[in-house]
Amino acid sequence: MEETSSSSGSNDISRILIFLDVDGVLLPFSSKEIPAHTLSHFASILTAVPNSVVVLSSTWRCSPEAVLNLKEVFTAYGSPLSQCKFNETTDLKMHTVRCEEIAEYLRLYGESCENYVVLDDDAPPSHGIKGSRIVAPESHVGITSKDARRAISILTGGL
Repeated sequence: MEETSSSSGSNDISRILIFLDVDGVLLPFSSKEIPAHTLSHFASILTAVPNSVVVLSSTWRCSPEAVLNLKEVFTAYGSPLSQCKFNETTDLKMHTVRCEEIAEYLRLYGESCENYVVLDDDAPPSHGIKGSRIVAPESHVGITSKDARRAISILTGGL
């Protein structure tokens, strides 16, 4: 998995982006801690698409403590999650509809990037983000193996 060192992104059409929400995706609303099964399912995506870039689109991006906590959880899990540095995020000052935030990121840094997936339990299609690019786990369950397979299919061209 590729991690860039800049939060400004890149306009490279070949980039593969994973927009990651945390609450409801990695952290089910029924849990107090991120469970191993959601980490495992997310790791399966990164393993299947190793040159992907994780863009933190969760509100967690706005809290250095939350990002540090997420890094610690990913480090404890091991590879490939431990490779995530969360250097790329949607705009820290923009707090609107999630797909609007993602659309703005794509406009600024990846307009020509057509290979992305949005992992978000509450991101209805809008602002040019198509429903076919959104994987929406059930909030109380978090990401499942079925969700991970769908994300992999989207990123590997099997929409």
